[in-house]
Amino acid sequence: MTKWLNEINQRVIPERFCRESSNNAKYRPLVALTFRSYTCAKLAGICDVAMKVLFVSRRNNQAKYFSTLKSVMPFESSVHIIGTKYYRTLYFWRFALEFNPSAVVSQQLERRRKKFPRLLTTPIVAALYARIIGFKERCRYAKYIALFKDESPDYVGLWNGKKMPGVTIARAAKDLSIAVFYFENGLLPGTCTLDDKGVNQDSSLPRNAGFYRSYPFASQHKAINGIVQRPPLKRRKKAPPQSLPQHYVFVPFQVPDDTQIVCHSPWIKNMEALFEAVMEAFDQHTDRGDMQVVFKEHPSWPGHFEHLYERHPAALFANGNTTPELIENSLGLITINSTVGLEGLILKKPVMTLGEACYRIDGLVLSADNQQQLNEGFEKLLSWSPDAELRDRYLRFLNEVYCIPDKWSTPGPQHFAAVADRFLARDEFSQLALPGFNAG
Repeated sequence: MTKWLNEINQRVIPERFCRESSNNAKYRPLVALTFRSYTCAKLAGICDVAMKVLFVSRRNNQAKYFSTLKSVMPFESSVHIIGTKYYRTLYFWRFALEFNPSAVVSQQLERRRKKFPRLLTTPIVAALYARIIGFKERCRYAKYIALFKDESPDYVGLWNGKKMPGVTIARAAKDLSIAVFYFENGLLPGTCTLDDKGVNQDSSLPRNAGFYRSYPFASQHKAINGIVQRPPLKRRKKAPPQSLPQHYVFVPFQVPDDTQIVCHSPWIKNMEALFEAVMEAFDQHTDRGDMQVVFKEHPSWPGHFEHLYERHPAALFANGNTTPELIENSLGLITINSTVGLEGLILKKPVMTLGEACYRIDGLVLSADNQQQLNEGFEKLLSWSPDAELRDRYLRFLNEVYCIPDKWSTPGPQHFAAVADRFLARDEFSQLALPGFNAG
């Protein structure tokens, strides 16, 4: 039996995806259970559900992940690589003429300006770039209308869905009444997101505190994975750890051109604006004493904000310190809408959000929609604590009901089972999302 299961592992799941689960004794019962219910049917050529999923991805690690899902899901699925030529596009060109790409172009322009500010702030260059992008997205829309009509999937699996080209692909699917499932890095450490409404602010998660307070948990309480430091980009300059002040508020920077900023941050449009807004609120605070504000640049952003390093005497950039350390030793943290805010909740710190976030819930975090509210909230943050019961139940809901276990980059048997159940609407969260469920 062991030899047979090992053969299944080798045939179905690439070694780098199953190394932990196949070698770790505690996962072996899960391996047997998962492959008995899903993989065996797949190997025998029998799909136990008449459903078809088309995964769409760039040619990257996410495409490899989707290919792995294709191998183990108990339903028919295929993977389409973005950029692959599809020659029936011209036949469907009339659909492209009906597609208005202005929203896609506007969002892409804003994202690119953050990365290439000197180039795309020139009106002529920006106008030319917008024309080119608009034409490309019309062509892309026609291509995926053609592909989806020919393939006739029940669902499309897509990464994020808010960035170009994903946003156009999702639009094509929806215009054909094909539901889209969105994948993203998980909200909690060691998890993945899979949601048919969207990710982050666009997710299906209820924003009503009463929902979490009254939710009837059926499963045994499961511990949340520990917070893991995100590895920095190799091209980022390494910074030495800073000696931290005794009293400080932590403010993590985010990736400036990420959709979390472009789409879900109405009044803070860049990291310079975040710095200035927080330090203005700090200056308004009446009892500063020896308190400081500690900032950290996002490890996935190659640029540095050196022009801010000496801008204010009470501001300190601790780019060489780990995020868990900065959260743990802080009085609280202020974020636009980063998942670092959720990590702050895990470590039982008061959190304030300045943008739209799936965890922006009264009683769970403080929030500010303008400078005046931030000034007032900064004062309150230092003496405020979230509702402990609400915090625990919200995090428990994420961990036990909403999040898919295991990171997509290192999935195990429980990950594959959870993904299949989410697509098949057999898991607890999918049952809640059925018609008649009021998310609040």
